[in-house]
Amino acid sequence: TPAARVALDGALAARPNDASLLAAYARIEANAGNAGEARLLLGNAYLRRQQYAAAAEQYRQLTVIAPDDGGAWARLAVSQALAGRCADALREVNTALRTRPKDGGLLQTFVRLAASCPAASAEEKRMAVDYGKALYGQRPDVAHSEALAMAMAATGQAQDAVDFEAQAIFEAVRAKDDAAVARMQPVLQRFKSGQPAT
Repeated sequence: TPAARVALDGALAARPNDASLLAAYARIEANAGNAGEARLLLGNAYLRRQQYAAAAEQYRQLTVIAPDDGGAWARLAVSQALAGRCADALREVNTALRTRPKDGGLLQTFVRLAASCPAASAEEKRMAVDYGKALYGQRPDVAHSEALAMAMAATGQAQDAVDFEAQAIFEAVRAKDDAAVARMQPVLQRFKSGQPAT
């Protein structure tokens, strides 16, 4: 029932390492009427538990159910990258971008992956800079500034990377997002020392 799903989702958020809750959640989702939503919620539950390969499998099934859902493809790629399979993640995003070349979420995912994945080609890194500039031009917010900084660092443009990361930090300070500021400070130091994002 929807009420049971909501209760279990809340319980899993509070106790993400409780295997019995995850098993109960998986049983409820397996019997759910909306298979796409079930895959999404179960994938999210695995992601919160840092079971990235299991999350990727749920998101892969979601892309089969909803192939036009750019968010499903982005979640698949992110979970694959977190599972240590960044080359697979890049391949998935490239596949999805062929049919959704203007999907901002997919483009953002591509930029971050191409900038941080050792398997990314020089061409993919160059494309990441181009996409990052386009996204930043549309909306110069924290996420786009940070993604562009990552792409600049990946292509050896250290000063530009520092400038865009500093812009991202400025935007986060302005939004009173202390967690984002704390997360980005070490990245700024990496860029200042000429290192790419990880």
